[in-house]
This record gives sequence, structure tokens and C-alpha cells, in this order.
Amino acid sequence: MNRISTSLEQSRKLLELGLDPSTADFQYINGDPENLHPNSDKHDEDDIVAWSLGALKKQIPVGIKVQDKTELFTCHNRIDGTWVYSFGDYIQFTGSDIDAAYKTVAWLLKKDET
Repeated sequence: MNRISTSLEQSRKLLELGLDPSTADFQYINGDPENLHPNSDKHDEDDIVAWSLGALKKQIPVGIKVQDKTELFTCHNRIDGTWVYSFGDYIQFTGSDIDAAYKTVAWLLKKDET
């Protein structure tokens, strides 16, 4: 079954890396992985926000600068069902659509830390 949002662990990691929680469109009520709901303005401190594929894709820029060259973002589905998200020919993240998007956003957040 395809997930509709980042997992609880992925969500915590994105928050730890500094992704703006206001960009999330789901939330795990009381941090319960079985209790996922659309995000609302009301949060308990135990609620953990989560991101859908669409919300994650909004965090991915069209291109990034790598060694004085702009590498454009692309994504495509392989014949085996995995997705590839990449910048240029050498920065690639693969997995299910949402996992590959998560890896891309996490990498971008880490990249911004340096």
C-alpha cells in the first residue's frame, strides 16, 4: 500500500533538519503512527506534522548551483517502479515516490547547513 505522507520517523528528521512545519499538510496525532490526519491549525505539543508527496515537491527547487553550474531537477519512474529524483547526472535519490522525495528534501536541508 502506498503511503500518503512521510513516515513518523521521516517527519521527525525533517523537523530536526529545520523544515518549516507550516509547509506540512498532515499530522500524526499524539505522535501515533496509526493516527494520521490532515493538518489543522490546532496542535497538541505531542502532534508531529507530516508531508504529502505534493508538499515535499514544493520544497524542491527547479535547480541548484553545483561548482558554478546550475543543475536542473528531474524525476522519473523506472520500469521497476522505483523513482529517481536527481540534480544533473550525479546527485540522485531513489525509492518509492515519497521516499525519494523525502531523501531529496533531507539532502537539500543538510546541504543548506554547510
